[in-house]
Amino acid sequence: MLFRRKCRILIHKDMPAAFPIKKTALDQKEDMYMKLFRPDRKRYMILAAFTAFVVLMAAACGQKPASAEPAETQAEASESAGGKGREFSAETEAAEAEEETKEESAAEAPDTGDDAAGTEAGDDAAESSGTADDATTVPSFVINRLGHYEFDDESEDYRQLSEVEFDCIYLTDEAAEAFPALDRALCDLAEERIPRFKETSDELRREMESLLADGMPYYSKLYMYSDIQVHRADAGILSWLGVSSMYYGGAHGDYSYFGENFDAQTGKELVLSDIVKDLPAMADEVISFLLSQYDEEIFFEDMQDTVRAYFEEEPGEDEAQGSRISWTLEPDSITFWFSPYEIAPYASGIQSARIAFEDAPELFTERVSKSAKADSAMEIPFFQDVYTDIGHDGTVDKLEVWSDMNEYGEYTGLHVMVNGKETVEEDADFFKATPVLIHAYDHDILLVDTVTYSDYRLMYIFDLRKDGAFSFGSENFAFSADIPKKFLVDTAGSWRTIPADISRFDLVTRYDVLSTLSAIRTYSIGAQDILIPEEPYYRFDEECFPLTAKQDLKLDIVDEENGEIVEEGAVLASGTELHFFRTDNETWTDMKDGEGNIWRITIDQDEDPWPRKINGVELEECFDGVMYAG
Repeated sequence: MLFRRKCRILIHKDMPAAFPIKKTALDQKEDMYMKLFRPDRKRYMILAAFTAFVVLMAAACGQKPASAEPAETQAEASESAGGKGREFSAETEAAEAEEETKEESAAEAPDTGDDAAGTEAGDDAAESSGTADDATTVPSFVINRLGHYEFDDESEDYRQLSEVEFDCIYLTDEAAEAFPALDRALCDLAEERIPRFKETSDELRREMESLLADGMPYYSKLYMYSDIQVHRADAGILSWLGVSSMYYGGAHGDYSYFGENFDAQTGKELVLSDIVKDLPAMADEVISFLLSQYDEEIFFEDMQDTVRAYFEEEPGEDEAQGSRISWTLEPDSITFWFSPYEIAPYASGIQSARIAFEDAPELFTERVSKSAKADSAMEIPFFQDVYTDIGHDGTVDKLEVWSDMNEYGEYTGLHVMVNGKETVEEDADFFKATPVLIHAYDHDILLVDTVTYSDYRLMYIFDLRKDGAFSFGSENFAFSADIPKKFLVDTAGSWRTIPADISRFDLVTRYDVLSTLSAIRTYSIGAQDILIPEEPYYRFDEECFPLTAKQDLKLDIVDEENGEIVEEGAVLASGTELHFFRTDNETWTDMKDGEGNIWRITIDQDEDPWPRKINGVELEECFDGVMYAG
């Protein structure tokens, strides 16, 4: 499937011949470009090995070597050494711009072992064992959605009394090893919140029972939802926006935004004074931003006094100055969030003020930019204005993502507005959306992960520009969550994630070749291309159910590493149990038996794909355990 951004936005298919994937005319043209720019591999593998030797020797001497390779040479060596499938534009200028961006990002992200100012957090980081000291290491994470649902068992319609849903954030196993202090802090936070939300659920149920007993007509359940939307995840800082909405009875519900920010090295929660040097001066910046982006008439008369009080008031016993205001950190800015009734009435909604680091560098500690990555992803709120810098040209842009809702509570149509210019995907129908703003190589992408009927997932893809958004439609993708192994015993609730590292992240897609399953593939985002596969096939989760042969079948045995046929027309004995291994998600699926053999099962290419057939025999007659959804 192809997307286009300027020249192209490509899901790349330049794969080894052992993995036969049909190529389009555009793919063939891209292959031609690749041949023009592809170097002599042996020469550059030697160069890459020599470079690695120099790096290791310099590291042993306690020095950081500066790369002397030209941008094009580095790119070619990377391709020959790694096979990442990263495609380079035929335009030399684009390739050089991509490498220049990488070099600038590396220069701006030095070692984060301690803070430049010698803060307590920095000292703790230096003393902590096993912490990530590489600025390219990021704390990848998953978000666990849990819930409590209470119903009236004695009512005729089994009406729902209350509902509480909440998010807890955890590090993946790999990230937990690199950031042990942060992992402990997040686990402790979850352990504290899980029973508290259970208490909230019990309180809401009792409150609803009391209201109904007093004769109140039943209008709606009472509810409380608490969402986590990660805004920054790097070697120095993990920051997220908490979005709470609740209805405890009355004319309408309520909602609020709050930020939580952690030192990724020490696991300590950051306070505003860790980030901002001059709090009163920051108050002036916030007020100036609010007055420039909102109609002054929406604010309470004492708005400015309220904002200044947040930054100037004496803190409580266990609070640091400036800790009472809600804020989040992005890679290039800090955002302050004001919930209803703080500085404006309920009808005015949420207000936010984004202060870019480069606009007022004198106000910020070195911590904010020390580990920041130029290329990043952040989840943004649905139905809320978000201020950002599209294209990173130093100007403020307003982005909003929302949808209409029908009488059945379903979202219909997907609206993306940039600086007042609206783009609509009319055919979008879903129940839940996760909009993720990705900045990569000085252009911005919006990926909206949606959940539709039967938990079917569709991802809508937009290219964001100053004058609006360009839609590339939808694909059957969703962000894939690597659930920590320590939770596999009890994986209650649902799990989700967004990319912490856009150079390598997993997407899951629907697989319907031999059964209905989820297939996973690793992708990256490049300077010219979006969603570049980092491997030539899709793989499966280890927990997939097996298939058992119901009769002898003639199949090919292939090599586990390269997929080449090692035995053609081998006999798979009846009764053999096979486990899903990899697939092209179109015609063939490789499955592994108990002895480690890889059997390639290819579906007959008939005009009518249903029922599926193998060597002319229907799939259900070949294997036991086949299961399709819907």
